This record gives sequence, structure tokens and C-alpha cells, in this order.
Amino acid sequence: MKWFGSGRKKTTNAAGGMPSESGRTKPVFRPATELESDIVVYGLENDRRCQALRDLLKEAGVTFRDERIDEDLSTRAWLQRSTGDDALPKVFVGTQYRGTYEDIQALVFSGELKRVLGGETVREELDRKRLKSEMSVSSIIQLLQEQESLIISEEGVETEIWLEPPSKPTLILYEGEPRPITDMTGIVNGIVERHRKGEISLDWRSDRE
Repeated sequence: MKWFGSGRKKTTNAAGGMPSESGRTKPVFRPATELESDIVVYGLENDRRCQALRDLLKEAGVTFRDERIDEDLSTRAWLQRSTGDDALPKVFVGTQYRGTYEDIQALVFSGELKRVLGGETVREELDRKRLKSEMSVSSIIQLLQEQESLIISEEGVETEIWLEPPSKPTLILYEGEPRPITDMTGIVNGIVERHRKGEISLDWRSDRE
């Protein structure tokens, strides 16, 4: 909760379906050799968990590439380096790692499987990254409206700016003080101008967490 004044300071085609990514799964990116929506399962031929994942995806109607890597030591080594462990199976959507059996299973239970494996989350993440790097008036306003907090740094002093309340904001918290939401465009214009002049630096709170 924020309070006023606290701002300063490898491959056969198969069909299948299921799993999900847990919130703990950290995104890992492959070399850009796959289509954004290409779903690839890396697993072993006769492993119980790998077969369970293939069955889950088939039941969900998800089309995927089934890479059996029992003898492919280079791919196994790459997977371990990229994801931080040697657990199999592993699922990728395009260039992004989406987890192992338990992660995909969680996506099925939460109803998020089609959205995540359909590439929507990849596009969402790329769009948000683009907006954050843009630092234009429109991008800052959009991210503030999506409940992001902007950090303004000036001579070692940080000021945080955000909207309240989150659902239907009527106030913009700026320099530790509440201001009417109608002032947002003017405030953001001023911030962008000072940033372009090099007077301040900008960062997003979520990028620091």
C-alpha cells in the first residue's frame, strides 16, 4: 500500500496440451531461431514425466514440436546452462522458456495455458519493455495507468510518482503530494522535458524489484 508523502527520498509434429508456468519460472531466451508462436517440448523418449507432459498438451489440443534429446548432449547442456537446471521436460514458446511439467500443469489448472502457449504473454512482455525504454509522454502515462510507479532521480534524491487509487485513479502522487488526475499530462510533460535535457534520470519501480 502506498501512502501520500511516501514518494520522496530438435523434431516431430505432435498435438497436445496442458501445462503452465508458475510465477517462479524465470524467463530464459533461446537464440532467435524459432517463430514466436512455435511451441517446442524438449524431453526424453521413455521418461514418465516427459510423456505426461506430451499427453497433457495433446489433451489440450496444443500443437507442438516433440524434441527427443536422449542422445543430444549438446542440446541438453545448452538447456541446463540456459535454465539453470537439468530437469526435463522443458517447454519453450518461440524464444522464451516456459517451464517444465509442473509449470505447464499449473497453467492448465489456472486456465492460462492457451494464452501463455499462444504467445500472448511474450508479446505483452515485449510491448511493456518497449514502453519502458521509450520514456515518452504517452508511454509514461500508459504505464502509470497500468499501475506502474516511475522513479525520478535528481542529484541523489529520488521521487516516486504513481496513481491512486489503482482501479479508478483520481489522484497522481508527485513529489510526495497528491495532485488531481487532470494535472497528469502537464506533470508528465514536464518530467519528459527535464529528462531530455539530462536534468533527471528515470526508472521504473518494477524493474528494481
